[in-house]
Amino acid sequence: MSYVFFYDESAHSRKINKETVLSANYEHDFVSVIVGFNENKANEILNNYLCFESAYKAKFTVAEMKSEIIRPKHIKHGFASLDKLTVSMLTEYFNFVIDNNLYIYYSAFNKIEYVINQLFGDYLNFPLFDMDSLRYTITKILVMNEPRNVFEAIYKNDGSLVNELKKFMQQRIVANQDVQHKQMETSAFQQALLLLDDYKERFVIDWDYGIAFIGFKKYLTEKGIEEYSLTIDREGNGKTLYAAKRIGIKDAYEEDSKNSAGIRIADMLAGLVSKFLKNIVFDLKYTSHEEAKKLKLLSNEWFNIDENKLNLYKMFKQIIVNQNDAWYKSFSGNYADSFLYFICLLNYFSGFKNIQDYKEKTVEEHKVLLNYLAVANLNDYFTRMHSKLPIEPISPNDKEYYYNQRGAKCYFDYTRQGNLDIPKLKSNKERGVVYRVLSVGFFGNNEQPCVTIYKDEQAQCLLLPNELSDWAFTMVAFSNAGGNFFPSEVEFGYLDQCYYAKIL
Repeated sequence: MSYVFFYDESAHSRKINKETVLSANYEHDFVSVIVGFNENKANEILNNYLCFESAYKAKFTVAEMKSEIIRPKHIKHGFASLDKLTVSMLTEYFNFVIDNNLYIYYSAFNKIEYVINQLFGDYLNFPLFDMDSLRYTITKILVMNEPRNVFEAIYKNDGSLVNELKKFMQQRIVANQDVQHKQMETSAFQQALLLLDDYKERFVIDWDYGIAFIGFKKYLTEKGIEEYSLTIDREGNGKTLYAAKRIGIKDAYEEDSKNSAGIRIADMLAGLVSKFLKNIVFDLKYTSHEEAKKLKLLSNEWFNIDENKLNLYKMFKQIIVNQNDAWYKSFSGNYADSFLYFICLLNYFSGFKNIQDYKEKTVEEHKVLLNYLAVANLNDYFTRMHSKLPIEPISPNDKEYYYNQRGAKCYFDYTRQGNLDIPKLKSNKERGVVYRVLSVGFFGNNEQPCVTIYKDEQAQCLLLPNELSDWAFTMVAFSNAGGNFFPSEVEFGYLDQCYYAKIL
């Protein structure tokens, strides 16, 4: 079975420099969207979209239906800001995407993170220090505060960046004194300053468009799609097409969006996601250090919605989160705060049955509840980021199992895996059972810990009790950060109503 996919992007910067970042219309997140469907249904789907476009081109008085018809100010506070015509248009557009069950892949990468990753690319994670967290922290500092001196130092590339970062962080440490909710930030700054003392300057900015296609390749593998074509919006000097082929996307071509309804379908979604991310960042950004001492919530205007706009959020969530769901349906860098907040926003509004249910709460209650949800999701994200769990897609096949990297059989339905035999001990004078552990990992969305052991002259993957999840997370984090703990002899036991695991 063959599929056709179409790519477009939004908020791209063909040249990333000081003027780009400091401009009034700058957007921190580079967003790309790829939509696709079965090639056998292509004519029917594209003709239906042309009919949709024809109906609304006249109403918007435009020659081409693209996301630019929705100005950032028209969606300043999400769907609450939309006029009736745009609500009607988006309702039909969302219905089209849902009714045709389109495949949706999208990525969002912060441009400042890309620069920071280049600046600190030579530093690796090691057991006592998490460089991913440091890069995340520095990126967030710059995005939230946009310190002009630091930005200028980045793009001058004259060796002054480290000193400017140090000065900025030192100023923030002093300013954060006695501000309780900033103590974790201060601790991160102190760790960053220690590392920056040893920084070696080596920096060249060259935006890599291949980032957008890394996740898409994994998405295709996860979905078991082998036969496909990808049509890319023709812009610039062909770097996007070159990047796609370099990453390994076969059968990729360029086309002008004027001649491709498929690209325009992707463009509408890419532009919409990009505008949401930009407005979330803008609304949550601190405008002064005094304001930063208080909790920042979305403005009241985001929550002044009616039934039609609530339904828009429900449809948008269906498309972005649920439709043809996969682990690699979305792809982002480490700094994904605005993207995660955007997903939380969709989930929050979609959680209400109807507008009457929604209006039972005050605007202030909605703001606080959304913030609680966002904080919880960010904490979960931080846990995954620190764990360094490697996640690779597995191609579906006609078998019920696959073999992991240690050669052990693993069922797609992991509940069929056997359990590691752990003895119950009567006292601390008894010893648990010792296994030769080859690796530690997780099944599912990090919900079921497991170990691969060597027993009976073969590798066996067995489930651990959930009580050992924290141990498993720690072991995986250290191993992937350079700890190299496995293979090792590990003693397992159950003593005083607790499971334990001890590397010997």
